[in-house]
Amino acid sequence: MKNTKNFRFLLLFSLSVLIIACGKDDNAPEKFDYSEKIIGKWQQAKSYDLVDGSVNPTAWDWFDVENGFTLELSKDSTFVYTNYGSCITGTYSFNANLLKLDFYFDCDIEFRGESINHLTEFLDEDKTQNIRLLLVHADAGYTEKQSYSMLERIDL
Repeated sequence: MKNTKNFRFLLLFSLSVLIIACGKDDNAPEKFDYSEKIIGKWQQAKSYDLVDGSVNPTAWDWFDVENGFTLELSKDSTFVYTNYGSCITGTYSFNANLLKLDFYFDCDIEFRGESINHLTEFLDEDKTQNIRLLLVHADAGYTEKQSYSMLERIDL
């Protein structure tokens, strides 16, 4: 009987230690909720553009931008995006798994020689801060990254 009690105690103690050991790791990096993080007003501060396409590999570099375009994303899935001319409003959807923003403009925009009202752009983000977004501007087929814009938060 005494051995059975000791065995039960040892089993319960071992299970408790195992549960605690498998619990939350305080040193694990915090997972961001990007859908909440992107809400607010952002302004382009830098642009990553092609410098020389004749060399292999092609040369790209960051350039400071004064009074860059703004992007305002609201919780109700509406946006104001000043990068593409006079049509600046619409609705958006965000795919957190792909870090992809789909913009549905209220009218047509001019995008690399095409007239469109739906645009997809991707986020490539520094996960350590809540003050910058890296927006990836792709080609019309969304297969090749054309340029990047670093946006800084200017308002929540």
